[in-house]
Amino acid sequence: MCKSVLISWAFLAVISAVLAQTTPQTCLQATSLDFNNAAFNGSWFEVARNPAPSVGCISLDVNVQSGYVQVNVSHSISTTNLKTEPRETANITLTAGSTAGYNVSFLEGQDTSYKFVKVLQLINNTYLVGCSYTNASDASTSAGFILAKLGYNYTLTEKVNNDAASLYTNFQSGTVNNVTQTGCFSNSAGQTLPMITLFLTIALLLIKA
Repeated sequence: MCKSVLISWAFLAVISAVLAQTTPQTCLQATSLDFNNAAFNGSWFEVARNPAPSVGCISLDVNVQSGYVQVNVSHSISTTNLKTEPRETANITLTAGSTAGYNVSFLEGQDTSYKFVKVLQLINNTYLVGCSYTNASDASTSAGFILAKLGYNYTLTEKVNNDAASLYTNFQSGTVNNVTQTGCFSNSAGQTLPMITLFLTIALLLIKA
């Protein structure tokens, strides 16, 4: 009898461990990557967000330095008016080895907004999966996002999204809320921002794989 009970407990423990590994985590529960990573440097396009964003043409310029990360964010004012301008800036003071994420203050003119941000995955140094929230006790303030180094590509973005959905509640398999990146323009450029072709995107991913 005692042996049977022990076997049952062992079986339940194994099942619990499997469920713990396969049950998607909320942004609050998830572990972040260390922000002190030179692979984050450079320009990124936000290609997907859940819930869907109210603006388009979102891009980030990231500069990782010793002890801090500087982020400059550009985007349009809506999903229909695609004139893109620099909007928010953020300076993140790093804690060595931290995997907790950071409460980031985004400054836009005289206004400051706050989001707790985590970087969840870095895929081939080409795609970045992350999440954020403004209120830890309110899941409705949380969002998932996907950044791409090479611009928007539906096939690759869908795969990254579906893989993330099995791990994190901020993503839904089969549902990709695209961030508009086509038709974006800025006064300084005087023309539509360039997009990377499917062939070049896949080729670069294969090289980095």
